[in-house]
Amino acid sequence: MKLRGAVIGVGYLGTFHGQKYRDLCQNRFQNQIEFVGVCDVNAEQAKKVASDLGVTAFFDPQELIGKVDLVSIATVTSSHFEMAKLFLENGIHVNVEKPMTVTTVEAETLVAMAKAKKLTLCVGHSERFNPAFQAMKSEIKKISHMDLQRHAPYKSRGAEVSVVHDLMIHDIDLALSLDSSSCQVIRAEGGALLSKTLDWANADLHFSSGATAHISVSRMAPQMTRVLKVIEASCCHEVNFQTGDWSLLSPTTPDLGLKIEVKNCGKGDNLKLETEAYFQAVLNQAPSAITGEDGRRALRIVEQVIAKVATNKFGLNQ
Repeated sequence: MKLRGAVIGVGYLGTFHGQKYRDLCQNRFQNQIEFVGVCDVNAEQAKKVASDLGVTAFFDPQELIGKVDLVSIATVTSSHFEMAKLFLENGIHVNVEKPMTVTTVEAETLVAMAKAKKLTLCVGHSERFNPAFQAMKSEIKKISHMDLQRHAPYKSRGAEVSVVHDLMIHDIDLALSLDSSSCQVIRAEGGALLSKTLDWANADLHFSSGATAHISVSRMAPQMTRVLKVIEASCCHEVNFQTGDWSLLSPTTPDLGLKIEVKNCGKGDNLKLETEAYFQAVLNQAPSAITGEDGRRALRIVEQVIAKVATNKFGLNQ
């Protein structure tokens, strides 16, 4: 018997989740998972997306209890905890968009619930599936320093939470996936300009392995920048998440300087790969999905950054 799946929240991002569900359920997982519906409190939006995808529209998450075995949650961040809790309580596997919850206490509750009920809980840190990042990660030996930049023009979508929750959490997760040792935030600053919360922030992280990381994010930049640099003892890697380029810079001789090799790995389809990994985790086929514990760990660093920002003169405008 096939498992039944649905997408909860089909606004801008949720609509893309629905498209990946449809494509995967019609192809690779056609004998294992059935895409049964989408759910949104906006009835007209739910009907439109359901019609486009050829599934049933639901308007209340409670309606799906007993009708699904797995869901992906792409509602507003403030509702993530209650939505995920509802489905986990009812024995339903959950993939929730990042940040998985507003607080680490909420995240810990979900992780414990999933573990107790033997359910899959995944988090949508989709940047990990970028082909250039994956190619670079496979070559990393010992990291000395990481520099991560994520700047974007202002959009009201996502501005209900801080730029640390919305953007920096991507880079925090990437850094944590590259170095699994314990991590602490040693310095952070940030401020508000366009919204009621942080619109820009910088943070310095220190890992018990000895590695360090600097992360810079902004949602008030004139153009988009998404770059990761990883410095090792004998080389430097650079990933451009927009172009899919992975550059390897290595020393030659003092006269010639650096040898630069650039490989275009393609942009890939991060969300499709994330959804595929989630399906595989539910079906016990592969361990590559990003777990609830991963999401909780990233959120803990987010809270450290927010706390550090609040203690210095560059803090949130009141």
